[in-house]
Amino acid sequence: MKLCRILCFLIPLFIDCKAQEKKTNDLTLWYNQPAKEWTDALPIGNGGIGAMIFGGIKKDHIQFNDATFWTGEPRDYNRKDASKYFPEIRKLLFEGKQKEAEAIAQIHFMGKKNHEESYDSLFTIWLKQVRSTKNLGPAQPGYDDSHWHEISVPDPNGFERVIPALEGENGAFWFRTTFTLPKRWSGKDLILALGHIRDIDFTYVNGHFLGSENGRDTLREYVIPASVLHSGKNVIAIQDINPDNKGGLSGYRHAGKRMCVYPEEGNNQEGISLEKVWKYKVQNDNPPRFPHYNASYQPFADLWLTFPNTGSVTHYRRSLDLSNAICSTSYVMNGIQYKREYFASAPNQVIVIHLSANRKGAISFSASLT
Repeated sequence: MKLCRILCFLIPLFIDCKAQEKKTNDLTLWYNQPAKEWTDALPIGNGGIGAMIFGGIKKDHIQFNDATFWTGEPRDYNRKDASKYFPEIRKLLFEGKQKEAEAIAQIHFMGKKNHEESYDSLFTIWLKQVRSTKNLGPAQPGYDDSHWHEISVPDPNGFERVIPALEGENGAFWFRTTFTLPKRWSGKDLILALGHIRDIDFTYVNGHFLGSENGRDTLREYVIPASVLHSGKNVIAIQDINPDNKGGLSGYRHAGKRMCVYPEEGNNQEGISLEKVWKYKVQNDNPPRFPHYNASYQPFADLWLTFPNTGSVTHYRRSLDLSNAICSTSYVMNGIQYKREYFASAPNQVIVIHLSANRKGAISFSASLT
């Protein structure tokens, strides 16, 4: 979780609500059920510490972080002699040459990325390792992938959205599937239409290397020679290199084309669909750290408050009052009104959770940190 994400999430809502203030004078976001995902939770923060409030009934989840908890290490961000290039960049911008200006700024003007000097050489060594002959077994048609995991393909938003366990995973991955060659296609060259892949692919059919491309915006459409194909099942194997950010087989982003195999003189829509469940394996999830301009804030911990659930719940409400930055969860159980209030104090640098009920001895819970 990033504090900047909290602010980016909160500020547009505040602006939108501010525009409606004259009409409704209501600056409260409210919901009638607990948050199911992180993006549904309500944010509080003071610029240094922040939390996302899920508002569960039996188990409340408060995920928090601190501005001092981030990736990497202290370093020098300044690029030497950057100011010398400012007049040239400004001149190009005034001339409408945006791309040229950006190219110069990227190299000479923008701040330094972390460990950018060593990345290229380290990545070359790592790539040579994962591409070594001993690691290319999955490309062969007889390879046993029965113990591999399964994933639905394509995954337009990256495999992290399909397989939560792959969140934040970078490195080398293998994907495999099969298709049965129709007799009417015998002796014909085929097109393997894969669409977008994040980021580098090495693609094989029946152990034969078809090609490689680099870039998530590049369409992958390879020719499969007829000599490579045989009757019955044919194996497609893709080694996906994902150095940073999202990974996986993204397919086609626009309607009209799909992942499939079809004759070279044929039509994409008449092909054999490859949009289905594939097998996948994480080959190596320890690539060199990708250079970034800025460090990333990290989730610090999760606070869990577990309550005994002894009855049905009514009048549930989860809300965030934007006028005073107080988040609250309230509900009625067994005739008792329960309320939890959460806020982040700037002067005291703490996050506060206040639990209350309208009957004495009604509050009982256990707390744990993960």
